[in-house]
Amino acid sequence: MPGAGPQAVITDLGLLKPMTGSQELTLVARYENVSVDRIRAGTGWPLAVADTVDVVAAPTADELRVLRDLHKRTKIAHAGDARRSRKNSASVTQASQLNA
Repeated sequence: MPGAGPQAVITDLGLLKPMTGSQELTLVARYENVSVDRIRAGTGWPLAVADTVDVVAAPTADELRVLRDLHKRTKIAHAGDARRSRKNSASVTQASQLNA
C-alpha cells in the first residue's frame, strides 16, 4: 500500500504542508523575523502560499541541537549507503566481465 506522502516539510524558514487536492507544498507558517518574500526567494520553484500564514517561534537552542544531530547521523547513514551501492556496482561489473 503506498504511503500518504509527507505531512509537513519543516525548513529553516518556515513550514510547508501539502495542499488538499493537488498535494502541492504550500507555505502555511513562517518563523518570526522571516518574510514571505525571503522564503519565496529561497525556494527553487514558484511557492504556493496559504491565504493565512501563521507566525511561529523560531526553534530553541535545544531543538536546533537535536535537529543538527539528526542531520549529522542521517548524512553518515547515507554515506554508508553510497559506499555499499558503489561496492555492489563494482561487484556486478566484475561478475559481468568474468562471464563475458
